[in-house]
Amino acid sequence: MDMPSTSMINSNNGILQQFGIAMLGKELQVQESQAAAEVAMINSMPSPSLESLVNPAVGNNIDIGV
Repeated sequence: MDMPSTSMINSNNGILQQFGIAMLGKELQVQESQAAAEVAMINSMPSPSLESLVNPAVGNNIDIGV
């Protein structure tokens, strides 16, 4: 067995593993920021009025006669 090539392969595997971990960490940061933006967007939406909760059909249709 060729020992120098084996140690080079092990070294490359370690580098690739470190790179993969760094990329997963960056993806986690991106996902966290997107989730925070979605939560902020949902929190900024106006809450429904009490009338629409009690009677949701009111105000949805307009009857027009000509």
